[in-house]
Amino acid sequence: MFVLKNKPDAPIRKILKHLLLDGYFTEILSPDSISADFSSKAEGALYLCKKHALIPDETVLKGDSLDDLNAARAARLGFLEAAYGNGKIDKSLIKGSWFSLKNPAVTAGILAYR
Repeated sequence: MFVLKNKPDAPIRKILKHLLLDGYFTEILSPDSISADFSSKAEGALYLCKKHALIPDETVLKGDSLDDLNAARAARLGFLEAAYGNGKIDKSLIKGSWFSLKNPAVTAGILAYR
């Protein structure tokens, strides 16, 4: 699992550490990360796919915004909408389909199933 955010690196790492989640991720990537510098979430998704040899048909990006959906599409990844998140995706503007998760517990079930 990876974290791909448009927010600064230090606060994200602090939050993940506080929640005892930091050890679950192979890489945490932000625009100001030491490992990569990117100007869009799509660039970050493509970087992670290339660096970690992720297989698009076996990889999904979970997010709550149009930016997240566009990043998934740029990297040819599946998309899981976090409908409980702060972002909103106007489905009438989007072609195609994706799964919508109504609460975080569903994500845990998907990960346990895998």
